[in-house]
Amino acid sequence: MPARLFSKEMKQWLRENVKGRSLIQLTEDFNEHFGTSFKTEQIGHLKGDLKLRNGNDTKFKKGQEANNKGQKMSEA
Repeated sequence: MPARLFSKEMKQWLRENVKGRSLIQLTEDFNEHFGTSFKTEQIGHLKGDLKLRNGNDTKFKKGQEANNKGQKMSEA
């Protein structure tokens, strides 16, 4: 049976600190707090397994322009 990567303490810390942080920031803070070197993908999978959301609204707002408005599309 494989060993578990994340302890109960690590999972609890993630639950308490996920709100308002991007995945990159969350990974940096997590690794700094525990002295580990987990990758962003690993923290992202754990976050998904625990069904956690950061609460950041990433949808376009009414009247907001696209970042690539007016740029030509590639030929391919």
